[in-house]
Amino acid sequence: MSVTGIQIEDLIPHRGRMKWVDDVLEINDALAKTSSLVTEQWPHDDMDTVDPIMLIELVAQTAGVWEGWKSKKKMARRG
Repeated sequence: MSVTGIQIEDLIPHRGRMKWVDDVLEINDALAKTSSLVTEQWPHDDMDTVDPIMLIELVAQTAGVWEGWKSKKKMARRG
């Protein structure tokens, strides 16, 4: 189930082929959960599996979504 009203592009600078997070499933002050759909456009290694470096990038983008969300929340409180 996705969190409605959250635009990932409003939270992180990634666009096009560099944006791997597809949806925000849950987000609050303690955590962020995202989902991603593997497609042919994703980098693959020689064994036709997703390159492990993608997992690191997904974690980084999820952290970015969380930080962006917290920043927007803080700005909204200021006014």
